[in-house]
Amino acid sequence: MVDENIKEMTEENAPEAEKAEKAAEPEVKAEKKKNKKADPKIAELEEKVAAAEAATEELNDKYMRLYAEYDNFRKRSAREKEGIYADAYADALKYILPII
Repeated sequence: MVDENIKEMTEENAPEAEKAEKAAEPEVKAEKKKNKKADPKIAELEEKVAAAEAATEELNDKYMRLYAEYDNFRKRSAREKEGIYADAYADALKYILPII
């Protein structure tokens, strides 16, 4: 029942759709002419976008490497700090034990 109603509606609107298509033809042609003029601009803009994306990717890679380097430095500094403390503690005990 619903399918029949849809069919009837589309059949009733078919002539109107054809009229709309015919009316839109000059607009489509004008749009195609505009697109032909815009094609070089579009290509140029696409190249600029690709270059910007490449530059962004390169900068992101540099940032990630710098971040990893800093993180390694921070961890290495923390290990050295712990090592220095342990060495100082051991040296202090070496001097105190003979006294005791």
